Amino acid sequence: MPDADNATYQNSFNKLQQYLAEIEHEGKTIFFKEHGFMMLDPGVFTTEFPPSDSRPQRPCPKVVDQTAHDSGKDGDSISGSDIVQKTNPSVLPDTFIRTLSPIIQIRHPAISIPSYYRTKALSDMFSLDYLAGTSYAWSRITFDWFCEHVYTHRKDTPRENISWPLVVDGDDLVNDNERVISAICSLAELDMNGIIKAWDPTSEEIKKKQPEMLQRFMSTLQASTGIIKSGRKVEDISVDKEAEKWIEEFGSEVANRLKETVEATMDHYLYLAQFRI
Repeated sequence: MPDADNATYQNSFNKLQQYLAEIEHEGKTIFFKEHGFMMLDPGVFTTEFPPSDSRPQRPCPKVVDQTAHDSGKDGDSISGSDIVQKTNPSVLPDTFIRTLSPIIQIRHPAISIPSYYRTKALSDMFSLDYLAGTSYAWSRITFDWFCEHVYTHRKDTPRENISWPLVVDGDDLVNDNERVISAICSLAELDMNGIIKAWDPTSEEIKKKQPEMLQRFMSTLQASTGIIKSGRKVEDISVDKEAEKWIEEFGSEVANRLKETVEATMDHYLYLAQFRI
């Protein structure tokens, strides 16, 4: 992690580029994960959450792909004016985003949103930060961008024909693990033999060194010794039935707020779910 004085988008991106070059030089494939809304262009964010006095419109940070500038990818040199022409919904340059093989992970909002609420990660669990963090709008926008600019035949591809960008539902991943992982590895040309299906739980010594919030987020994973099947079928999840459980667990007021939050992003989830593996 860069120190606070150098923690700019550009410096962090340069470090990522350097790391990628080192890994590729070793003949390896890098697999990395990020919360999409944390890399979001502020202008895209305001399409769902308009600016206000407390949250004014901010310009998109200017991040330059130095490797494209140096090598002149696609036969053209990259100049400062190319930054303005960025089309993807993140803060990162198109030249970099186009090189990615994206996997978009989703989970039914009636399961993921109350799970996030239980972590108590924010002082106000129904703040704008919470709503932004639980919305699938950003995943949908990202999926559509890749379909329009990179994988242009994706939306016409039958679901059984696996293609980029991949959409993976969390319940499918744990309940139908062999099929989903096999599909991902096949498309990404990864060796299935490298998949770990059993592990030791995280020791108390390690957990004591972790922030309390991280422990809450990771509690199930850190206590596990392998894949835990949820036993749920995505198609069988009912928002109304889950809401009845929230009333018992959190009370009516919180349950109603959770249901509103779930319903606000359901259209985005269902849109993406039609493309899932």
